[in-house]
Amino acid sequence: MAKRPIHRAKVAFSIARVKSVRQKWEKHSCITFTTTDDLQELNQDDYFIRKLLISKKKRKSDYNVRVEKVEYIEQFG
Repeated sequence: MAKRPIHRAKVAFSIARVKSVRQKWEKHSCITFTTTDDLQELNQDDYFIRKLLISKKKRKSDYNVRVEKVEYIEQFG
């Protein structure tokens, strides 16, 4: 597998509590490192989802996360 370039990106995502009857999605954003801008791949990546939740001081077992947008800022490597 070829190595992918690492990008610093601004990621827009939504989180909602797992146990609520009517999920209220809250929109957030953070700047983090990523290797792809494919939303489907990022939504399935547990490590990336955990990084987003840590930035908002939330637990993975309590929240659902949905990545909505990725904007590259600059490229490294």
